[in-house]
Amino acid sequence: MTQSIKLMRMAFFVMLLISFTMSFTVHPGYSGKRARFVHTRHRMVDTADVNIELAQMQAAYAGPDHLSFDVNASEITTTGGIPVLATETLHYKINGNKYYIKGDSSIQIQDSNYHMTVLDNLQMITIAPTNYSFQTLLMLDVLNPDFQRDNVQGMTVKDTSFMRRISFQFYRESAIKSLSILYDTGTYKLETISGSMSTRSAVPADSAADLGQQISVNMQFVNYQFGMFGDSVFNTSRYYSRQRDSFVFVAPYNTYQFVNSTLD
Repeated sequence: MTQSIKLMRMAFFVMLLISFTMSFTVHPGYSGKRARFVHTRHRMVDTADVNIELAQMQAAYAGPDHLSFDVNASEITTTGGIPVLATETLHYKINGNKYYIKGDSSIQIQDSNYHMTVLDNLQMITIAPTNYSFQTLLMLDVLNPDFQRDNVQGMTVKDTSFMRRISFQFYRESAIKSLSILYDTGTYKLETISGSMSTRSAVPADSAADLGQQISVNMQFVNYQFGMFGDSVFNTSRYYSRQRDSFVFVAPYNTYQFVNSTLD
């Protein structure tokens, strides 16, 4: 796996969380109420309470207030008992359903028409339909009843001062092994996301080659700011233009491999 693809996977849990919050159109019923959490140290909670909390996060990230922040991400991939650490800082700029995400060798931009991903290390550019805000890598919704039935064993909540941590427990057979979300209960802004997943089968492996990979990700959200950029960051004209039924790319992107996902 190339370093570029590996680093992009660090955004897995961010995209996972945003897919929770930005897919609330399929989870109607949020009325603006606050969750009725009893302030005990560590307890099981039901899906309705978590729905309300994630809807509050949706409002915190989906507003027209030109929100920017950074994510310091680290990933440890263990293959055959050998751990490999990769780190990256991701820079986010969001306004409504438009967004800009810049990594060390990747850029994602969504305007009103398309979602574009540029991987400079691979000299590859992908254009896809728009989606809920920066839900780009894995569109997985843990509030989906089918997903919960097959994967989520339970949820717990722990409060400390002005922070709240929601932790998801998954069945042994699930590829996702853990997910923990820490956020500010006053602003509903994320502080950290941590989690793990595995490609290892729950069935005992016949050989070391069947053990797969274990992936642990930690992401820290810092430098929240408002109004520090304009909508010009969402302009993709320096990458391509749309002419009739074709995408025409600007140099040097006209030499990149083009993946047209708008046809899927």
